[in-house]
Amino acid sequence: MSWKVLITSRAEKFIKKFKEKEKIFDILEKLGENPFQRNTKKLRGLKNAYRLKLGDLRICYIVNKKDKEIIVFLIEKREKVYDKL
Repeated sequence: MSWKVLITSRAEKFIKKFKEKEKIFDILEKLGENPFQRNTKKLRGLKNAYRLKLGDLRICYIVNKKDKEIIVFLIEKREKVYDKL
């Protein structure tokens, strides 16, 4: 993992409730290797913010290129995520 992945308490709260935690941890590990994967999109209106699709879930994160950090700030189901941004 060449990038440091940080998870906010808001995102951590969702992970604790989610039944298939292993899927999320696997994708976060891959995110640490490459934050600009092919199934990511830049979020409009937020600087250096992206979203990653994981089935019905959306993982929203900010990329800090200077410190090589990825800050996961929101994980939510597709139908709710864009209301919470």
